[in-house]
Amino acid sequence: MPTAILGESEVAGLKLAERGGTACRDLEVKGVFVFIGSQPNTAFLDGAVALDEHGYIQTNPDLTTTARAFSPPATAAPAR
Repeated sequence: MPTAILGESEVAGLKLAERGGTACRDLEVKGVFVFIGSQPNTAFLDGAVALDEHGYIQTNPDLTTTARAFSPPATAAPAR
C-alpha cells in the first residue's frame, strides 16, 4: 500500500508498506494517478470522448484520449 510519494520537484517513486505487516520498500516510478471516488461524473462526455463500460474516460498509454481537448498537458505523461 502506498504511504508516500517520493521526489523533490517531480515524482521519483513511492514508499510502499506491506498490508498488515511492517515491511516497507521504495518503488521507482515517474508519475502517479490519484484515484478518488468510485462513480465518475462523465455522462456529459458521452459521444465526445471514449468512455469504458463504467463511465471512466479511456486513455492511451501516454494518458491522451480520443479527443485531445480532454488531454490537458497538466495530466498527460511527459514524453521521454
